[in-house]
Amino acid sequence: MYRQQAKRLVNLEYYFVAKMASDLRRQESLLNTAKEDALRDEQVMAVATLAAGTAHELGTPLATMMVLVEEMQQDYAQDPKLQQDLSLLAAQTLTCRKTLKQLVLKADQERGEAKAVNLHSFFEHLVDHWLVIRPDVVTTIELDPSLQVTSVLDLSIEQSILNLLNNAADANPKGMEIHAQIKKHILYFCIWDQGPGISEEIASDIGKPFVTTKGKGLGLGLFLSNATLSRAGGTVNLFGRASGGTFTEMTLPLSRTNKQSKL
Repeated sequence: MYRQQAKRLVNLEYYFVAKMASDLRRQESLLNTAKEDALRDEQVMAVATLAAGTAHELGTPLATMMVLVEEMQQDYAQDPKLQQDLSLLAAQTLTCRKTLKQLVLKADQERGEAKAVNLHSFFEHLVDHWLVIRPDVVTTIELDPSLQVTSVLDLSIEQSILNLLNNAADANPKGMEIHAQIKKHILYFCIWDQGPGISEEIASDIGKPFVTTKGKGLGLGLFLSNATLSRAGGTVNLFGRASGGTFTEMTLPLSRTNKQSKL
């Protein structure tokens, strides 16, 4: 009888010790996660502050470029080939100015602004805007009919998607494929590129600052995209393709109150 009681006491002690150890490990894991989130937020703020300062400094030279392009368009009005090149330069300079203006406005906001958009129109506009910036890109685009819904998106999501597109185009601007669709209230945005591909080691570190898929640059675009989408409950994953190149998949949960848009 005494042996049975002693055995029960030992079992109870083991149970409580094991439970305490499990609780401590769980608390330590939660604390480490909180520290990582805080560090990431600090890094994002540091990059955003630097970007806003750079935007202010670039404003004047871009304005000067715009004036010079307009003067050249007037001086060489009889040269159609040069006019075509100047029109492209003017469009890209104007896009840079608009992008910098948006960057400054976003940096001044404490929180990201959100607005309701038709997702099909949103992606059409985004890709058209991107192709003006990247005229070297050759791509096929498929926008699924499921995108004909209205959803509320943070404006920073647009820049995150542009970062992913630029990352793929930097690997190889030719032969890209872009696909977007909604499945079970989750937005999927996928990019296939024909670049050199990435290793599993680099793919697992994507989203960390100063990790790049191109062997050059700082990897800040991917870092900021990952941080922005993570705060919105989304993900960014990159996979090497057996046939070569990289498959980039972005997911973003959408509100279940989305309304079907009229076609």
